[in-house]
Amino acid sequence: MNIALLFDASDPTLGSTYGDAVMRRVLRTGVLQRRQAHVRVSICDILTRTLTPDWPVPKILATVYFPTRFDRLRRESLERATVDSTVFCWLLQNLTEDAADELDTTIAATSGYLGAMDVSFGDPVQLAMFRQSLPEYIRFRGDVASVLYTGHNEDPDRALRELLESEGMTVTYEDIGARKTAFDHYTDPAHFRRIEYFQRIAAKLDGTSETMLSELALVIEEIHPELFDALNSAMRAIAAAETGEDLAHAALSGRRFLEALANYWYPARDQPVNGRKVGRPQYRNRLWAYLTEAAATADPPAPGEVAALGSALDELIDRFNAGVHATIGSARLEQTFSALLAWLTAAIRLNPHAAARPYLAYEPELMNYFRDLAQRVLRQTAQQASSPGRPGDEAPASQ
Repeated sequence: MNIALLFDASDPTLGSTYGDAVMRRVLRTGVLQRRQAHVRVSICDILTRTLTPDWPVPKILATVYFPTRFDRLRRESLERATVDSTVFCWLLQNLTEDAADELDTTIAATSGYLGAMDVSFGDPVQLAMFRQSLPEYIRFRGDVASVLYTGHNEDPDRALRELLESEGMTVTYEDIGARKTAFDHYTDPAHFRRIEYFQRIAAKLDGTSETMLSELALVIEEIHPELFDALNSAMRAIAAAETGEDLAHAALSGRRFLEALANYWYPARDQPVNGRKVGRPQYRNRLWAYLTEAAATADPPAPGEVAALGSALDELIDRFNAGVHATIGSARLEQTFSALLAWLTAAIRLNPHAAARPYLAYEPELMNYFRDLAQRVLRQTAQQASSPGRPGDEAPASQ
């Protein structure tokens, strides 16, 4: 789930640097450090003042602060803060309900706490006020905190690093690419509703869990958001399957997902790798090659895991091929998709840093921007070169 922890920024116990005070409160619960799955955190004030006076406070409370699954809000305090103060937020993506409950219970008695709620990015108002308006700051993996940045990290946030280290965290830096920049066009509510649909339908498969699917949704987005297209196509086909043709369509979507994953993780090459062709048709070999390289560069290296992951991959592909030819039943196909999601989870955990592709989904927009920028610079240079009044060409003074 996406969980928002809310605080009254004007509470005197938080002081003028209320952001630091809230971070210490959250970290001292120990809840995030005990989780092995990663949690991505966005931190900032909720910009509800941009909605007034067009939106009265009751409308803001009914749309922005409107939980659907996890409601631990202190409504009277939240209303007062919305009117008279600033609501400060920690938005935690990929938090289980148990962890959210523990955080809420541990912080509940502290002054200035306004409660916790779940947030749906499929809701346009919550998408705008929480995901789009709050900058991403930190990724937690147990007691490791990665400070997030985009582009060249020439001026790392040393104060944040020192605060995290003072609370016992090991600190690294992580480039999150072009996500949530002007180049990111995966920002409409329909995209996030597709993600929520995938999680909801996949949760019905034997062998899956909300914890696994929440983590997968977060990481698949970081590989390439369009991977959800194949997964959603398969989930819809499975949910509505009535004929062998429906099952064949679902199996084809599963195979297409693996083909797309290979394209993103290990693009086709002309030369063989380890004696295997890795051209575009050989997506199986390319996924094997990715696993081999990811295991070698993992920290610590894990070459012993490649054989089991590769064998599981081979079985998945064989099953999907059988499904495409309508030689696999509904129950067997559902088991195959459950196995696919388990395999993907293990493949990502093999080397989380190798799995992410922070700029890949945004390359077309980035390339177009820099191409247009270069063309503008060339035109301006040409115009200056041909201008008769350019610097250095002044006419001599009259005698």
